[in-house]
Amino acid sequence: MTNAIDEAKLADTDGFLARAALLEGSDGFSQIMQGSTAEARVFYRDFFAAVADNSQIDAFIRNADGKYIHTAVSSDRVEVTISDQPTMQTRGYDCWQAYVASYSFFAATTAICGAITAAGTPVAGVACALAFWGIGTLPDFNAACN
Repeated sequence: MTNAIDEAKLADTDGFLARAALLEGSDGFSQIMQGSTAEARVFYRDFFAAVADNSQIDAFIRNADGKYIHTAVSSDRVEVTISDQPTMQTRGYDCWQAYVASYSFFAATTAICGAITAAGTPVAGVACALAFWGIGTLPDFNAACN
């Protein structure tokens, strides 16, 4: 792969740099490389710029910008699709502090609503739980990681 990059740089330096710049600024490439190291991002950007021509880069950008790229991996293949809708976020929090903040919030709200319910007003207890459930969607518990 490194040889292909070097050969493309030598054969058409200006074209290679232009394709790499287009990729670097594209939403699709940013989505694909999200979470990668800076070194990996540069390597794969350069490889893509080396093996694709201008029309292929333009088609990728045109088809991916403003869209969401989804990947599914099985034991024998990788499936990539592009859609107008994001996937469901299924990953957990970014650090242990975020888990502590989340569990603390829900423990406190459970204690408050539990006390209301124990006081003999189950309807108010349910309303309390529903209210705190809605409020619980607002905090960014990952902020505790900073």
